[in-house]
Amino acid sequence: MSGLPGDKEFMEAPQAEIIVKGDKRYIVKGFQVARGVLKWVSLGLVYKASYPFALTPEARMKRELRFMNSKHERIKTPRIVGVDYERKTITREYIEGSPLRPWAYEADAARLGEILAWIHEEGWVMGDTKPTNFLETPEGSIYVIDAEQSLEDSDVRLRGWDLLVAITFTSLAQLLDHFPSRLSNASDFKLGVTLILDSYLEAGGSIEAVDNMFNYRHMSLYLLLPAHYLSILRRLVKNKVKK
Repeated sequence: MSGLPGDKEFMEAPQAEIIVKGDKRYIVKGFQVARGVLKWVSLGLVYKASYPFALTPEARMKRELRFMNSKHERIKTPRIVGVDYERKTITREYIEGSPLRPWAYEADAARLGEILAWIHEEGWVMGDTKPTNFLETPEGSIYVIDAEQSLEDSDVRLRGWDLLVAITFTSLAQLLDHFPSRLSNASDFKLGVTLILDSYLEAGGSIEAVDNMFNYRHMSLYLLLPAHYLSILRRLVKNKVKK
């Protein structure tokens, strides 16, 4: 993990199918693609107790449109240029930028916590908060490019789920990048979690949401984390809640 300013390498993020019209590029996202349907049906069954996932193409498309078309204060969303309700597709502007990589850059870890605080402060939860759903432009703006599980809901348990999912994806990416050395050395995991939680709270996120990362209804997600990572996370959360 690097904290040096200006050292981030920008990389193009996969944003579904790209189409070109003249000198402009657009993204076409289909919601009834078989792998997407299977993914959310299976995840919805496994994590049914944790989050009210939208499973059908119609429901996921409706949630994404609602979030993308809503007014947001500090985050940005791509402009929707076309909707095909029959084919279940959305066409939107293409955003030049790089997905957040909090497992590689300290600034991205802090940014992720800040973004989640802003989203929660607006009264939304995302459900799927993997870092690659957030895109940073070269100018420093942050775009949400996937919101098909978003909901307007102020439940602190669901906010805790958002935080837990973001941290889980970050830790798994760290492990995959440097397996197996990172499995025994958890220093980067501890640093990443600390940056995410500190920036979340500093940006207005609630301590109740942090505490609800360990709500019993999220137990199925704990299985994805190595036992010593989970122990570190629990200790960090306990220390935050005590303050």
